[in-house]
Formats: sequence, C-alpha cells, structure tokens
Amino acid sequence: MNPVRLTPIIVLLSLGLTACTKSPGPTPVAPPPPTAESITAAQAAQVAYEERQARAVGFFSVTFKGITDAGYSMFTFTNLTGKDVDDRSGGFEGTDTDGNTLFVPGQTIGVPGEVFLKAGESIELSPYNLQEKEAPLNLLRTDPTSRQVVFRARSLSYLDGTVETELE
Repeated sequence: MNPVRLTPIIVLLSLGLTACTKSPGPTPVAPPPPTAESITAAQAAQVAYEERQARAVGFFSVTFKGITDAGYSMFTFTNLTGKDVDDRSGGFEGTDTDGNTLFVPGQTIGVPGEVFLKAGESIELSPYNLQEKEAPLNLLRTDPTSRQVVFRARSLSYLDGTVETELE
C-alpha cells in the first residue's frame, strides 16, 4: 500500500471528526443580583397578597357541625360583615393543624336582589361535592377539632349594592 494514498484519507477523516464536535456555545450569563428596590417591591407585593388573603376569609365564620347519615358534611356559616349579603362567590377551605390543605370545594350562591344571609345571621350549609371526597370526610369524622375550615371569598356583594373588591 502506498503511504501517499492514505494521507488524503487520514486528512479527510480528521477534518470530518473535527467538524462534528459540538461547540459548547456562549457562556451563560448569570442574572444580575436583585436590587434593593426590587426586593422592597417584591416584599410589598407579598404583604399586599397576604392582607387580601386574610381579608377574604374574614367575612364569614365557618363551624363544622357534623356529618349527616347521607354522608354530607354540615357547617354553620355566619355572616360577620355587618351588612346583608346579596350573593357571594368563593370556596370552603379545610386545613389540618400543620396548614396542609385537605379540601377546597368551590361554591357560589347568588340570586341578585334576594338576601343570601342577613347581617349576624347563620345558616347550615354543606360544601358542594365534599360528600364525594372520602379522605377529607374521614379526617373530619376522626378528629374534627384539629381541622380548620374557612370560606375564602372571591367576590361579595351586599343588598345595598356595595361590592367587596380586591379579594384575589
């Protein structure tokens, strides 16, 4: 075999292998560190969010009453607003003592112009579809006092025409 003939093949192979190696690309640039202004803005946004969340659960008190023979959980729902509530939208939220969410069934009740719940009055309600969720019902059956249930309002309107805003 002629060494001169192998040289072009070796050169072509070496060029081909060099062309196939992948370039790592540009070096990623680290994002700039947060500024004092951006940190302050983020903290203010978090405080505003937490205030809205606390406000959204303060309109009604919710007390677990028991579970019916048909498997429905019953809660006493009391209007703490000081006004007659026309309609509301939101959801019941159940948590355990560690703050873990157990259930969050949504519920909307509203017939415009018809009072849903007068100021200071209470009614008994069963959260929508909770009877179909066996795990939370078992937790309520076994140790109801270690569970907290609230109603988190998304919207709320009063019979006098005023509306609670910025709840979410």
